[in-house]
Amino acid sequence: MNHAPVTRKSSVKAVETDGGNTSSGARGRLEGGCRLETAEKGKSSGAPPLVSVITVVFNGADHLRGAIDSVLAQTYRSLEYIVVDGGSTDGTVEILRAYDRHIDYWVSEPDTGIYDAMNKGIRASTGTIVGILNADDRYTPYAVESVVRALSDPEIGYCHGWMRLVDARGQDCGLAKPVPRHLFAKRVLRETPLFHPTMFVRRSVYETFGGFDNRLALAGDFEFIARIHWAGVAGIEIPEILAEFRLGGSSRSPKILREMRSVALRSGLSPLLAWKDWTLARVVMAAKRALPAAASGWFRVLKDLRRR
Repeated sequence: MNHAPVTRKSSVKAVETDGGNTSSGARGRLEGGCRLETAEKGKSSGAPPLVSVITVVFNGADHLRGAIDSVLAQTYRSLEYIVVDGGSTDGTVEILRAYDRHIDYWVSEPDTGIYDAMNKGIRASTGTIVGILNADDRYTPYAVESVVRALSDPEIGYCHGWMRLVDARGQDCGLAKPVPRHLFAKRVLRETPLFHPTMFVRRSVYETFGGFDNRLALAGDFEFIARIHWAGVAGIEIPEILAEFRLGGSSRSPKILREMRSVALRSGLSPLLAWKDWTLARVVMAAKRALPAAASGWFRVLKDLRRR
């Protein structure tokens, strides 16, 4: 599918200007970038839906360029790109400055955590569809195009797809598939049923049900997915690889399992199942940390065979 190139214009009003980048005047806050010229036209009849992609980052300079380039390389062109930085000190801001004319809006300031940053990005975005990509992950070139096609049905509130796993060096570690839709209700409180880097949500869903619970440090996406599922929001799986996920970081922290257990218990899962799932997940996490990164792919194969 071919799309006309997008024309961009600057939309950030500078209080101070430093090499083409702006400061809002508030202590510790920097912002810059440009806005899609067609952002206001996205609501007009016949125009393709505007998709907002948000990247949240904190001291992620090692891999940020890869994430940005994967968004800029999308075949779907009616796209708004926003980056929310938590006040990095490792060169992240310099990278954002280098991409200033290619990112619609970026801000760098302290926040209270990843979900505070995600909520900030959602508030700053204007698209009818919103996706969130972590700074060390990447989209496949046709990801957004596939998402827009899947969400052409107005009854579908969100979509998600498959994910390629890679290690710290970018080496392939296997393919991860989400919980099949026919098992979703049984598993939504027992494991993360889909992969957040592949998830795109209609803005109307965020407006109706709220954003992420920023009281959670690591399991806010797990809680959000469960919340909208039990509220009856319809989702759909795209049977394609939409993103590449870099293993490590918070995904291997025991804290995420404790938070998931707490959310599951609050949401009505029986204590027996909640503690059983937590125990099994701890064992699997410990094994993954002890084994080579490729072991994550082996565990995914076993999990998919058990599910299907």
